[in-house]
Amino acid sequence: MNQSELALAYALGLYHACGVADSEGKPLVGIANSWSECVPGHVHLKQLAEAVKEEVRPAGGVALEFNTIAICDGICQGRGMHTSLPSRDVIAASVVLTGRAYSLDAVVCLASCDKIVPGMLMAAARLDLPTVFVTGGLMQEGTWRGRPLVASDIKESIGEANIGKLTVDELRQIAYAACPGPGVWNMMGTANTMCITVEAAGLSLPGNSTMQAFDPDMSALNAALLSLAFEAAGHAMGCDLTLDDWARIGKKTPLLVTFKPSSSHSVSDLDRASGVPALLRSLSSLLDLDRPTVYGSALAQVAANASEHLPGIIRRLDDPIAPVGGIVVLRGNLCPDGAVVKVSGLNPRITRHVGPAHVYDCEEDLKARLQMGRVRSGDVLAVRYEGPRGGPGMRERSLPAALLAGMGLAESVAIVTDGRFSGASRCLCVGHISPGAAVGWPPAVLRDDDFVEIDTVEGTLNARLEQGEIEARMREWRPPHNEIPRGFLRFYGRNAAPAWRGAGLRGEESS
Repeated sequence: MNQSELALAYALGLYHACGVADSEGKPLVGIANSWSECVPGHVHLKQLAEAVKEEVRPAGGVALEFNTIAICDGICQGRGMHTSLPSRDVIAASVVLTGRAYSLDAVVCLASCDKIVPGMLMAAARLDLPTVFVTGGLMQEGTWRGRPLVASDIKESIGEANIGKLTVDELRQIAYAACPGPGVWNMMGTANTMCITVEAAGLSLPGNSTMQAFDPDMSALNAALLSLAFEAAGHAMGCDLTLDDWARIGKKTPLLVTFKPSSSHSVSDLDRASGVPALLRSLSSLLDLDRPTVYGSALAQVAANASEHLPGIIRRLDDPIAPVGGIVVLRGNLCPDGAVVKVSGLNPRITRHVGPAHVYDCEEDLKARLQMGRVRSGDVLAVRYEGPRGGPGMRERSLPAALLAGMGLAESVAIVTDGRFSGASRCLCVGHISPGAAVGWPPAVLRDDDFVEIDTVEGTLNARLEQGEIEARMREWRPPHNEIPRGFLRFYGRNAAPAWRGAGLRGEESS
């Protein structure tokens, strides 16, 4: 008996102790489950994992479920948002380590929300194994006094309550009504962006990303998926996109769909309009749809079979909502390495903003100013030291942006930050300013009443300061003291790559 056979006997015995009695000679399929009772998009994934495992066994595999962490960006607003972005690296590492430790033959990733889907995508690229995704489906829409609601309506209602348009009791009613049960928030935020991206890439089955969380078809989808899982060809992504690439893609890709909070439509309306396949059909002339998918069919066939059931939800390429995509990359003396602004949620007339800066060294100071009503039309609210290293963790300015919308200031006040924004933000919000203030670049020397210019057509972000003045201020700058808690956050804060490189751990962002 050779050494590998001896080692196999040991593993067979230990698998037997786990309740797996027939693992010898069968492919090991890891079920990477991000189930958590702390996240509405994940609280139902335990049942979904059981459905997946029931399909792995008849297909001839051994299903081995393991878990990753999951953090809800919404619940973490104003609480633990420092942890959200760094959790992406922990998720990726946990899946990679488990896959390699157990010599898995294939992986099924169960994920739904903002950092979990990209974390598992990173893991899939690094493992280079046959991998398929099952995303958890949408939360149902809610209603309050006849008004349809999704989760982003809560944040804007907080702004309304702040100026007395809603009572505290009404705000609580809206919060409960907008979140009637498990699933991904039924708005076009980061979570649905990632789930739709996975489906559009052919890594999950057609219809998965826009399906309701408790749709009976979800189990049927798993059956179809797992019968094809062992034919999936895993491969590393092998691409290195820069902000210039995003700018180039955005300029040639018209905006064809918008959803809450940028329009009155929910993501469920996309499902009723034939979902991602119909969107691929509309964009087909701009895409390479002959790429392989986890289910065998090329995306071209998926797009060709799509039919739009709700005209008006998805616009034609020759009749777009806007001629350019949803985000614009900016450059200038405040962001030598770039910044990003989401324009799809803006009034099309808002392409330029010039105003005096009000500078804050953390989000809490900004929220205090908003709650006191000390914001005027024309202001530029600059929040610094919130980048990957500065926060650390690159907290998002989602709640301040929603407060502005609820206070009726969405079209007259801008926010600029080296932090990030939720995909659901709909004010003039410039984020990802890079390099960030924590490493001593221009946002660090911006002062109150410096005039800031934002131009989304020209793609610029500048302070009205001479270069000599910027350099003089830089020479006087000293980094603020920021005591980061021990453990992974401190490690991340010392080793995070800049925003333009994806804000992952250095050495991992391109591996």
